[in-house]
Amino acid sequence: MGIESVLIATGDMVAFKEQGRTTTVRDVDVFDLVGMAREAGLRTGVVFDHHPEVAGLDLALQRLDKKIAAGAQFAVTQPVYAAADMEMLHQALSRFNIPIMLGILPLRTPCHAEFLDQKVAGIAVPVDIRERMRQADSPVVEGIRIARDVLAMARQRFAGACLMPPFDHYEILADIIE
Repeated sequence: MGIESVLIATGDMVAFKEQGRTTTVRDVDVFDLVGMAREAGLRTGVVFDHHPEVAGLDLALQRLDKKIAAGAQFAVTQPVYAAADMEMLHQALSRFNIPIMLGILPLRTPCHAEFLDQKVAGIAVPVDIRERMRQADSPVVEGIRIARDVLAMARQRFAGACLMPPFDHYEILADIIE
C-alpha cells in the first residue's frame, strides 16, 4: 500500500452499546502494536500523553520508556497550548533519543476550547487561551493565531509538530504554516 510510517495510539474504550459488535482496544496493547509495526518494517511513532488533568507526567515518561523499548522511533504529544507546558515537556522529554513532535490542535470556537479542556482526556486548554477565544471577534482567526504561536515554540524546542485540523477543516493549515 506504500505506507512507510504509522502512529500508534492506545485508542478510546468501546462504548457499552457497541460491545456486542466489536472487541475492545485492549485486544492487543500498544507495545505489541509497536513491535508488530517494526517487524513489518514501518517507521513507528507513538503518542505521548502526559494527562495534564491528573498530573500524570511521571507515569507517562515511564510509559514512553516502555514504548521506546518496544521499538518506537518517534513520539507526538497530545495538543499543548501553554508556553509553560511546552517548556515543561521539552525539559522532561529531553532525555529521550527519539524525535518528539508537539501536537497542535487549532481551536475553532470558545465551545471547542471548553469541550477539549473539560471533556477530552489528555488535553488542557488554559484559562487565558479559553478567554482569548471568548473575547475574539473571530474565534477561527484567533484559533489560527494561537496555533501559529504554538508552532513557533515547537520549532524552537521540538523535532517538529503534528498539526491536527479540527473537524476536517484542512483549509486552515495553510494559514497556520505561512
